[in-house]
Amino acid sequence: MSHALHIWERPLPTSLADAQAAKSRLSAESGPDPEGFAHLRKALTSALADEPALAGMRFEGLDDGLLTGPVRRVGVPQPFSAELVPLLVAGALALGLAVYDEQAGVCYHPLRHKLTLDGQQPIRPSDLLPRPLKAAGVWLEAQPKPQELGPDEQARAWIAQRRRLPAFQDALLAKGPQGLEPMDSDNLWMQARVLRHLGPWFTAQGFVERSRSAEATEFARLTAGGLQSWSLSHFLQGSTPSGTGPGFSVRCAIRPWLPEMLDGPGNAFPLVPPPHEPQSWGHGRPTSETRVLVRTRAELERVLAAFRPSLDTGLLPLLEACRTPEGILALARQTGTPHPLVPTAALKKLAHWEGAPDHQALLQQLHQRDRALGGHPANLIWPACRLRALPQAFGTMRPRAPGP
Repeated sequence: MSHALHIWERPLPTSLADAQAAKSRLSAESGPDPEGFAHLRKALTSALADEPALAGMRFEGLDDGLLTGPVRRVGVPQPFSAELVPLLVAGALALGLAVYDEQAGVCYHPLRHKLTLDGQQPIRPSDLLPRPLKAAGVWLEAQPKPQELGPDEQARAWIAQRRRLPAFQDALLAKGPQGLEPMDSDNLWMQARVLRHLGPWFTAQGFVERSRSAEATEFARLTAGGLQSWSLSHFLQGSTPSGTGPGFSVRCAIRPWLPEMLDGPGNAFPLVPPPHEPQSWGHGRPTSETRVLVRTRAELERVLAAFRPSLDTGLLPLLEACRTPEGILALARQTGTPHPLVPTAALKKLAHWEGAPDHQALLQQLHQRDRALGGHPANLIWPACRLRALPQAFGTMRPRAPGP
């Protein structure tokens, strides 16, 4: 006698009754297998062949299918249920698939919930991690993009235009506090003062300015690990723990270089330096940006003057630590709250490319950090789904030679 499990991709049920209805409806439909099922089949077949503890065990219908179409039914012989059901569930959840166990009265939902007659029950985060992948046995090189460093056409046009503006030159050359003139709409003045106070520091560290308008000042530099960018954006009305009003936000991010098959849009993660001047700089909240109110020109001078030393003591050590993929991952493994790296899909891709023995523990750590920041459980599931479909990229980061 076998334990039957039904597996499908969409729609995701919201209750046990919904799961039963979806299973019945999808079972009557024809069409291709769920996209992730082929990857699940491959992972389970590999587990049965490679794990000594699973020797002699088997699934029924894994290859030929007890059902075809948008829902698949896989049987687990009763003697093997304790070992194989958790293996199948973990692998399916990591691929974004729903697993309906009608006999047990439970549906495993890939967004971290187990649906039962009593409602939703949380699944332990460890249940979402599939069995370890094997290193692919080849090296895949990253694809640096040096063309991303220089100012684009819009940035070059703006930098040339502002150079001809007397108001910009006056602001750039002004000395000392500028009194109580309001900052509510004076973006040109703010950009000039940011360049006066902070521009030389970024230039000395190898950054290039890439500002495209007066509303935001941006710098970037290339490293072996990726493109590092820093931006200061102005707002007319914002909020901080100390109130609301005009001001600016500061954001630093790194886009790591990845092999072509792992690369894609949005592959960046925010870098959050430790807070300084707590009364002005966000009170140490775990966030990807720092927001500060600046109501007058004199207040802008005070804040920028206080901010400049923090570039040496807070930002630079983090930027230097992230000069290589190995450095980024070493920093990702460090503990502490708040953590300087905001967990995103880019860090999960780096971990997949590295394929270290503690890969699953690192994913778990990133997931817990993301949840502490209020992230949705799907932030772990969907990147895991895509990465599980790329076993040929796992463990393909070439080890670097020791030394600087």
